[in-house]
Amino acid sequence: MAVDVSALVSGVQRYADMIAGDATRIMRDRIQGGAPRKTSFMRTSDTVTNLGRGRRRLEFAADYASYVDEGTPPHQIRPRNARVLRFRVGGKTVFARVVNHPGTKPTKWFSGESEQSDWTRDCQQAVERRGTVKV
Repeated sequence: MAVDVSALVSGVQRYADMIAGDATRIMRDRIQGGAPRKTSFMRTSDTVTNLGRGRRRLEFAADYASYVDEGTPPHQIRPRNARVLRFRVGGKTVFARVVNHPGTKPTKWFSGESEQSDWTRDCQQAVERRGTVKV
């Protein structure tokens, strides 16, 4: 006896895709909540791409997001479009040809939140919110 289960498989795939979308939104909200808030641009520059088959990619488009997340080693800053740098220190204008930046500590605001156990928890929360569906 042959049984056509294509409708069941299709329904399960649609449900898995809905759960992946919901879980991605849960993860995005959690990550955004932990983002540094000097400005809101980095925190809100997220893009979610549907890769199909229940897979999503969450990216933050701010060009400096990875530097904030991973930190930077000590480095020199040199002028790009001028002969000298100009900035203010203690109310005084300072000019310099080069500045030795001490680097920045990593915040792990994004990469620290993307552990598999967190994703599993987000998926479980999405299932609980959505509940069961009729296939």
